[in-house]
Amino acid sequence: MKRQLIYHTPIALDAQSYKTSEASVLSGQGVHERATIKTISRDGICLNCDQETLHRLLPNTPSVSPKCPVKVEVAFKLESFLQINADVICIRRLSKDTFQLELRFGALDAEAECEIDAYIEHSLYKEKSKVVQPIRAMNEYSAVA
Repeated sequence: MKRQLIYHTPIALDAQSYKTSEASVLSGQGVHERATIKTISRDGICLNCDQETLHRLLPNTPSVSPKCPVKVEVAFKLESFLQINADVICIRRLSKDTFQLELRFGALDAEAECEIDAYIEHSLYKEKSKVVQPIRAMNEYSAVA
């Protein structure tokens, strides 16, 4: 079951929990490249790469937009290996040699959707428990005083 409120919420990939934070991207020209996963949400993923990787993935691409996306296949590992068709809808330049690709997932199979949902729910639960603990400590301190 999806909750609309957090459907687009990007969750940073926890590098300590997972052995790799890298994704393999296959472009329409058959080029395989590696990129670093920055965030993941229920409807997409955000990847960082360098300029050479970007030019190999999207050669001679004048512009990318949500109305004119570029189709790619992205493969990454959460609990199991996922291979998903996606559209590159946005490219941002973060620094001289660092670019950010925003991808929106195409049709997800049930297994991939469940795994992404489970990862996001687990991450949100961990963040919520980090926030609740300091509040409890403050309440206990004020009760003692």
